Amino acid sequence: MVDPAHHGSGLARVLMEAGLDWLGRDRPIWLNVIRRNWRAIAFYERFAFRIDAGAVTAHAVPHWIMRRSGFPAWSKTG
Repeated sequence: MVDPAHHGSGLARVLMEAGLDWLGRDRPIWLNVIRRNWRAIAFYERFAFRIDAGAVTAHAVPHWIMRRSGFPAWSKTG
């Protein structure tokens, strides 16, 4: 999460890029997001995460699991 005072500053993008580089862009990755957090969902979709509507979570607050398929190292997405 990024403090709301820094929303729109590009900080979240920089952190996500660094995280994807560290984890490995060619590996499948998943994350949890609160279902009604449309701002976060749209942000993650820009990095090729997609909602896995079939995944079930046990959180008290409804969450989606979003997955990002692995990409071959030679086909980085922009």
